Amino acid sequence: MLVNIDFDYFSLIVTPPNHRDNYFIAWIRGLYSQIKRKYKIFTEFCNGTTSTYWNVSTVYSFEQEAIIDYKVYKSLINGNVGNTPSSSPDSWELILDSPIGVYESATYSCKKLVLEFALNKFFIKQLLDNGFIGYRTPDSPLNPTNSDIYIQDFTPPVLSFVSFDTENGTSYSSDLTSDTGSFDVEILSGASTYFFKVFIPLSVYSSIGDETIIRNFINQYVPPGLLYTIQTY
Repeated sequence: MLVNIDFDYFSLIVTPPNHRDNYFIAWIRGLYSQIKRKYKIFTEFCNGTTSTYWNVSTVYSFEQEAIIDYKVYKSLINGNVGNTPSSSPDSWELILDSPIGVYESATYSCKKLVLEFALNKFFIKQLLDNGFIGYRTPDSPLNPTNSDIYIQDFTPPVLSFVSFDTENGTSYSSDLTSDTGSFDVEILSGASTYFFKVFIPLSVYSSIGDETIIRNFINQYVPPGLLYTIQTY
């Protein structure tokens, strides 16, 4: 668990009483300034950031943070306006790869409800003017009109070799040699491999611009081998 450190107060109490003048305290605080900045970033890495999404017309001050492309940047200058963080290294510094903290990320899994929440918080938060307020469940399973990102599970048919207790129910191999033999493969209606679909509003999908970004996020929480598709609506 993180400890809330008051660096200004800490600078005061570590200063000997006979040296607690403004000059010496300012020197101590300057000495800890870089640690203070790094600790703030580490706190946001753990707990997540409360920064807002970057706006081209907003004037950002030195060390003010903003989110763009699902990453967190820190302003390197005062009067920072119109400089896109992801392409302005002289004006912005990348400090976090995700606005969601690791404490919260650790609770995410491939369970449907939790993953839906994570997807909507990560990708739709920036589209809401008043911050993230939750997501709406679909009002129809086939043609939803009132929803954000949602997930549907399904089990597709799988080709399998079937072993049954009678000859008629068992797949067979031909009389050809082993290197050219073939199997009669049965199609099963049920299987042990479960798939799911991630449904994303077309407007949201278009605003993201690259499906790889979505998949990279999902793949953090989905066990290897569990296949899924992404579909717009």
